[in-house]
Amino acid sequence: MKSRTKLAAVMATAVIAGTGCSCTYVSPDAGTAECAYKGGPFDSKGFEKVVAPGSGRTSINQFGSSIPYPVNVRQYDKSDGLPDVTVTVRGVPMTFSPVVNFTISSVPLDTDDDGEIDKPAGCELIERHLRPLKATDFDADGSRWASQFLNIRMAGVIKNVAPKVLQGLDPTALAQNIEGTRDSAAEQFGVMLTEGMVDQLGGAYFCKPSYQYGQGEEACGTMNVVLSEPVLSAEDASLIARPQRAKTEADVAISEASEAARKAQQIAEQKQIEADSATALATANETIAQQEARVLEVDAANTYAWCTYLTTLGQDCALVKAAENSDFPDFFTPDPPAIAVPAGG
Repeated sequence: MKSRTKLAAVMATAVIAGTGCSCTYVSPDAGTAECAYKGGPFDSKGFEKVVAPGSGRTSINQFGSSIPYPVNVRQYDKSDGLPDVTVTVRGVPMTFSPVVNFTISSVPLDTDDDGEIDKPAGCELIERHLRPLKATDFDADGSRWASQFLNIRMAGVIKNVAPKVLQGLDPTALAQNIEGTRDSAAEQFGVMLTEGMVDQLGGAYFCKPSYQYGQGEEACGTMNVVLSEPVLSAEDASLIARPQRAKTEADVAISEASEAARKAQQIAEQKQIEADSATALATANETIAQQEARVLEVDAANTYAWCTYLTTLGQDCALVKAAENSDFPDFFTPDPPAIAVPAGG
């Protein structure tokens, strides 16, 4: 029996050798990597290699198979079945519809020098977690990737992380994203979700959205979580709006008071300018008056001295001044006496 089995195996090998290579080919596009597996009658059926995105038509084991996985950005949200998350934040129930954005890592998980081919984390994810669930249909409608993996494994971590991140925050600041409170919470959410998935799955399979296939562990980062405005009851929405309304009213009052104070200061400064100008004008007028009085005093003294000097000369000061001004009195210009002219002259 053993010899017959061995003979059949040798004949099969001869047939394969005689017909040439009947290789299997894959052609991954730029958004897909291919995990290739052996499949021959004498092979271990184990991992053979990974075919990088955009490699073109590439051969793998002639009896082998491959499983593609996406290397572009994945989004997990309500449309994929992610349930809403309700968290009681300081007594106020808030319902969030988170959105998770991520890429699948290509960083090998096993970096030990054990002689095995290092597999990208994406292929490890397939082998350890997705293939047992038959959940490698990443982009299919109603995929098991969503229903059997994301909605069970990742959704469970999200549900566990949400209260740890959110319940201690100020509900008003969180709901209205005051000073970026909700954005900061979403960032922390992404960090804790990534850590939680590592703990649950035993490896870092997911990176930030900007991670590119082939980059190292230092570029992986954390998943991105988006938290939109939460849904609240009408009563709770009114309740948490009160502090912000009061703050807004206070800010308006402070602003109005500041503006009034600014205008009062402006008016006071203008009045001070006007008062300073009036004082300066009065001082200038007084100086001018003093200068004019001094001029008159000097002029009077000069006139007195001059008239005194004329008197010593026997001159009439008033007549001399009049002559200087061409203002001669009438008695200085009497009509000349009439002169008789003889007849026939």
